[in-house]
Amino acid sequence: MDDLGESARITHILQCWGKTGLEGDPNIFHPALFHMLDVACVAEVLLQPPSTLRFRKVIADALNTESVQLVRWLPSLIALHDIGKISKPFQSQNNNQMERLKSLGFDVSPLNIHHTLISQIFLQFESPGLSLPS
Repeated sequence: MDDLGESARITHILQCWGKTGLEGDPNIFHPALFHMLDVACVAEVLLQPPSTLRFRKVIADALNTESVQLVRWLPSLIALHDIGKISKPFQSQNNNQMERLKSLGFDVSPLNIHHTLISQIFLQFESPGLSLPS
């Protein structure tokens, strides 16, 4: 993958599924990257009026920050909640998707690690200064 250009890398990463039917057509899937952007957009909408100030304040208090700051950074963090979906363990959970990815040259093999753990490890190592509530 190091030999791929930027456009090819984006096309490559968009092959990783985030949502799909359990055993349906492998060409019908919602890319993991799009799912991550979807949830970020929803979070951004929910953190702005007409949501109540109380709603934003409760979240801000839990995260030890100011409610007016939430919309600037929380959607990005929420998008990263599923970064683990772009991993071998997750991509191999659906047999049809795994076979589709193998046919595209992906090295996908089943591993018994939940994608939420991979997301947690990614955040821990990529953002070591990030202080999140337990």
